[in-house]
Amino acid sequence: MPEARKKDNPVRIDMTLHPLDKSGRVTLKQGQRDLLGNEVVLTYGPRTSMRMFATDDFETYKADIIAGWGSNLMDPDWDQVTRQLIDCKFACKIDAQGRLRIPANFLDRSGLADKKDAEVEIIHREQMGYFEIWPRGQVGIPEDPDDPFYRARRLLSDRLREQKAASAGEGRTNA
Repeated sequence: MPEARKKDNPVRIDMTLHPLDKSGRVTLKQGQRDLLGNEVVLTYGPRTSMRMFATDDFETYKADIIAGWGSNLMDPDWDQVTRQLIDCKFACKIDAQGRLRIPANFLDRSGLADKKDAEVEIIHREQMGYFEIWPRGQVGIPEDPDDPFYRARRLLSDRLREQKAASAGEGRTNA
């Protein structure tokens, strides 16, 4: 685990602005690299964003989603959840200059492909264990209920609420 990620040595990074070069590379700040290590996993995020995880943090995120869904992995909604939250991923290495090359399909989805002077905002979501990468100026746009990522998150959230309610009901006894 990179030194900066240890709980007794917290690093706080807020939103930072980064230019995107014509090759689709973004140079990460040293503090971000300290938290991520040399390899990251990029996934889709809401709307035009991407999520960036340290490899171990992605595995924890994935395990939490699977555990949160429960045992019915044949549920057709599970396909939508996994496709949006887990399966659309890409493992990337951070080069010696601290640059991360964003894959073309991620650039296309975020509207950054072939865009001159593109910039991204990177936000550390410390409690969630990942960074978000947004095209400049799009962070504050409200959620879109038609966004497939948002729908998948909503399905998972509803499933977790149902499980919690069922657990609370099991704990009651008839007097």
